[in-house]
Amino acid sequence: MCKAIVAINQVTRCAALPLGGQEGDRTASQVAAWISGFPTRVGYLQGFPEYDPYHYGAERLLLEGEADLLVWVSTLSTNPPPETQVPTLVIGRSGMVFSKEPEVFIPVGVPGIDFSGHMYRCDNVVALPLYQLRDGGLPKASNVLKAIEEAMGPESS
Repeated sequence: MCKAIVAINQVTRCAALPLGGQEGDRTASQVAAWISGFPTRVGYLQGFPEYDPYHYGAERLLLEGEADLLVWVSTLSTNPPPETQVPTLVIGRSGMVFSKEPEVFIPVGVPGIDFSGHMYRCDNVVALPLYQLRDGGLPKASNVLKAIEEAMGPESS
């Protein structure tokens, strides 16, 4: 990529901005660190954040049936959640195809297409703004999650 940019700059102006290719993992990690002071794989069972990558590893929890529910939030990709025997709630972009239909699927809009937002660059330093390009009529994933939390009542918080 760098060599291509150098070659293109011989005749015009060109630059590259590296973005994380992990479907928002960098942004999720930034948010987890901002909220708790820890990377992902944090539990809140004690009423405070507890970092434990083994006990809070999603793959292990699902494989061993230690989870009551898999909540899969995917607004950037149409990749489906992992297959599991655990009941599954998917809050994801429209167009997802499932080999095993989830118990609940709520289609939502895509940040940077259906509404504005931000995403972190691959070096975890710069937040990049995302702008709304269309009005697809789908809700934001955050609004869906807030509605679920409100419907569960104050004892769920």
